[in-house]
Amino acid sequence: MSMPTDTIVINPNRAVATQLVAAGDGPTLIVNSDLENTVYLGNNDGIHAGDPNGVVPLGPNGSVSVDGKLDFYGVIANTSTPVTVYTIAGGTSNFLGITQGGGNLAISSIQSPNFDLSNPSASPNPSWGILKNGLAYFVGLTLTGGTLIGPDYIIDPTGVYFYSGTPALGNLVGSWVPSASTVTDPKGNAVFQDITVYGPNSCNVRLSSTGGFSGSAGLLLHPQNATHLTILSQVVSNIVNAGAVNEQEGITISSGKSTTSDDASIQLYSESADGTILATHFLEVGGVAIESTNKTGKAFNVPVTANSGTTASPTNITSDTWHEATAFNNGWTAQNAGFWYRMTNDKELEILGDLSGGPAGNSSIITFTGAYVPNLSQNHPCGQNNPGGTSPPWIYLNNAGVLSAIGVPVAGEEIFFHIRAPLDLVNGGFG
Repeated sequence: MSMPTDTIVINPNRAVATQLVAAGDGPTLIVNSDLENTVYLGNNDGIHAGDPNGVVPLGPNGSVSVDGKLDFYGVIANTSTPVTVYTIAGGTSNFLGITQGGGNLAISSIQSPNFDLSNPSASPNPSWGILKNGLAYFVGLTLTGGTLIGPDYIIDPTGVYFYSGTPALGNLVGSWVPSASTVTDPKGNAVFQDITVYGPNSCNVRLSSTGGFSGSAGLLLHPQNATHLTILSQVVSNIVNAGAVNEQEGITISSGKSTTSDDASIQLYSESADGTILATHFLEVGGVAIESTNKTGKAFNVPVTANSGTTASPTNITSDTWHEATAFNNGWTAQNAGFWYRMTNDKELEILGDLSGGPAGNSSIITFTGAYVPNLSQNHPCGQNNPGGTSPPWIYLNNAGVLSAIGVPVAGEEIFFHIRAPLDLVNGGFG
């Protein structure tokens, strides 16, 4: 097809026809180059007489061939802008543009040569097809920039964002943001790096590749209405002795913390690859391992104080530190080694005492509380300085936790003792 031989602009005024082809010009192809508006064509009789049968609508991006034996004119309807048409001398073949019809696809589809129109889902990658029925297939799609907006999502170079309804400020429900420098989405919602699910009242859950302790991957939990946390509650993975034969994998569950407070965490580690380190559980507070457990036993790394328990149900503690007592009843005072007590790992109350100054006869020395109360009352021998009387005194510990000196012959006598009293029942009898 030859190049246009004339370009004609038809003004938006139906009352005045613009001559496109004069009688005697010979065969001419008239092309409507506009992609939206229709041009109406007719010969001099049809146009000027207003005969509807003599008017030919030439749709957007369409063409028509005339023989040039009559004058042909063109007018525009329903548009406020001029329309450009071409006339090509000698043109005898009509053609339809793919969008002829008011911007609508006129043919059944357009597609890449390898697209399978009969079975689109079987089309190879890459291929594409746009169908007249409204469906479009892109098998393999590369976006080099810009923004992709859906009914409830936005994808742009800063991340992927999902909304509850039309994207707007206040209804962001999820995001995937690759950079920490991105702090808001395209609608102004505050966002976090990595994958985040947002809940009401500022709570969110983040799946982070770098946000956990020491840069480990983690699940970060932001509680509702929290405003002062510097480390979120989180579950993170970690590794010990990476790359070595005694390598261990682990997971940490942390409470999170504020700027002035410690965190508490539970740490679980697998057995090492070479079996030299057992699978172990740690309880850590403020960066200090308080307690650890493996299949061989439990260990406490800080003093354990028992302040609860009853005679029927004593506190079960496997180790305890020595406690020094300084306040006594009835004038008794500590001498030399003083007065110490602890709970042993056999669940016994062990007492070391060196006292003096009490009255003659029987008197209470001290009363224990909580887990240090034995199940049964019992007597224990003791030593004395400056012996007097017909029999030595003894120590009496009753099941109310009262420790007493019995049979002291002289006031101010010094007595000393080392006793152990079971704190739980043995076969329902002796305690």
